[in-house]
Amino acid sequence: MEQRTYFNKLRSLTKQKIQVEHHVSNIKSYIYNNKIPNGLNIKLTPQTPGVKSFRFLKRWDETLFNCSFRLLQLLLSFSIYSYKQINSGINEMLSTPPMSITNGDMDLIKKRLSDIERIESQNYKTKQQNKFARDGLKQFSNFDTNNILKESKLKQPRKRRFKKRTRPAENNLVVNLSSTELTNSEEKLLSRGLNFCPIPANINNLQLETDVDQFARRLRLKEHFNRQHKKTLQEAGMNDSEYESDKEDKCIPRFKKEKRMESTKE
Repeated sequence: MEQRTYFNKLRSLTKQKIQVEHHVSNIKSYIYNNKIPNGLNIKLTPQTPGVKSFRFLKRWDETLFNCSFRLLQLLLSFSIYSYKQINSGINEMLSTPPMSITNGDMDLIKKRLSDIERIESQNYKTKQQNKFARDGLKQFSNFDTNNILKESKLKQPRKRRFKKRTRPAENNLVVNLSSTELTNSEEKLLSRGLNFCPIPANINNLQLETDVDQFARRLRLKEHFNRQHKKTLQEAGMNDSEYESDKEDKCIPRFKKEKRMESTKE
């Protein structure tokens, strides 16, 4: 590739880069001011018979505005993607110049490209100021060309109603002292079981004694009421075996109505 052809290609890419930068700045300013440029402002009239209510016309205009705004956001995403592609092409050409171009020639090319970039940026800035004055817009103050390369998505991150649960990393506490090798699944299972143990083993003795006493009290109460139940059955001349059901017995007994209950209902 000759020096002239190489420079012309770099100059063309540089002009495209400045044009896309200007385009991104314009779109961001319109989004910041919540307005639609004339080229993307959708104007349609509902062709339906009858008198349209004010509420219907208001919802119609809001729908058109939302559609135009989404097109504006789509155009911004595409412009950012184009800027990244052009900037990548320029960097690739600057990093791999032809063999016929010396270091002195390369410095001269970079200087001329810098002058072209400065002049083109000033021209686009003047056009932008006139356009914003016509549409009554405020320029997007936080615009920086370096931030274009850092932007990946236009949409805001989804707001989670609940915090995302993260599982803590489990340490491998398994020490195999046997001659048999453990598989990965076996080590994982043993490690998960050992992670339940408190590390370090701090135990509240007072709380432990309280819990043991409460559990022992429940057992004593259960045994006491069980003895009382058996004693009551023995006094009535009944046996516990009469209330034990046979698992293999599938017979469903038929309950007879008591005469006393029937007379009460009557």
